[in-house]
Amino acid sequence: MVRKIKTRLVGREEVFRILALAEALQMPILLEGPPGTGKSHSMTDYAGGNKNDVFIVELDAGSKASEVKGYIDMKALLEQKVYQTHSPITQKPFILINEVEKGSSEIRNTLLSLMQERQLQLGSEGTKDAKWELFVGSCNSIPADERKEPFWDRFLIKHSVSPLTIEEMREARKRIVREIDINVPTEAEMLPISVAMLDKFDSITSAALSDRARMAVPLLASGIKTIWGVDDYQALCKVGSFLCPELVSSISSDLIAKEIVEMKSMIHNINSTVDYDAKTQMFAKLVKSFTDYSRKRDRDVDQLKALKEDVKRISDNMEKELKQREDKKKAEAKSAVQEALDIKI
Repeated sequence: MVRKIKTRLVGREEVFRILALAEALQMPILLEGPPGTGKSHSMTDYAGGNKNDVFIVELDAGSKASEVKGYIDMKALLEQKVYQTHSPITQKPFILINEVEKGSSEIRNTLLSLMQERQLQLGSEGTKDAKWELFVGSCNSIPADERKEPFWDRFLIKHSVSPLTIEEMREARKRIVREIDINVPTEAEMLPISVAMLDKFDSITSAALSDRARMAVPLLASGIKTIWGVDDYQALCKVGSFLCPELVSSISSDLIAKEIVEMKSMIHNINSTVDYDAKTQMFAKLVKSFTDYSRKRDRDVDQLKALKEDVKRISDNMEKELKQREDKKKAEAKSAVQEALDIKI
């Protein structure tokens, strides 16, 4: 499914992708960041701008659980003598809980049931099934003394939303409505992740993650690989930024050999370089590095296969570019000759 987003927000494409990831995987997401950085606005734009589809509650120190659970249906009580709670939160496809860190223990217990079982606990009334497709909490920051509490572990996807840069603010002031298409894949459409790399990731991060988080890694990585269009290594590095940002440096350096990281960097530089001669020099270094590494090591087979495909693709593109350059030179030379012949003496 492709979700079409119309927005005036600038610099929030990454937030939209993360919302798509949360929707695709049906996992609650936490957006952290200072007030006024567009966390709520991102959610409403993602939902199509229809506020009737979004349940939003603003929590503070005095918030009651009833603000989340709903209110007594007075008509049913007066006319039918039936005590029942009207709960809009169970009917909305998009749920946004702002300032979630300010919720009381009762509110948090209510949210946990909604997040995990998709059910709203109503005491003697029993439970109501929730229909959310995307569950988002927002906060300025997770309180330092609460970071290890189980409540925050339920938000496996955590993303920090930063204020706009000067350049982004300049663009935002134009208030131009832009359209962004985001792919929200089904589980069947998600790309697989190398088992060997998953095992390596687990060995690096297991001491820092709960079993719940460790179990979610393969699905998170597959979703990221599909939505962002990245490889296994990049997908797992991004998983690390969600689950254990303090280990991102270790993950990026230990997940695959440094030689492969360097070759990936070379490929990125080649793809972003316009100058053909500079590209030729970088490509020669890439080929030498690839040849040397593949001869010396009997490991990282999947990575080497992917790199080999990149080398071939770059080679094919450079061959086409060289032919275009030669054809252009021939055409220019032919044009110059013809121009000389056309001169009347």
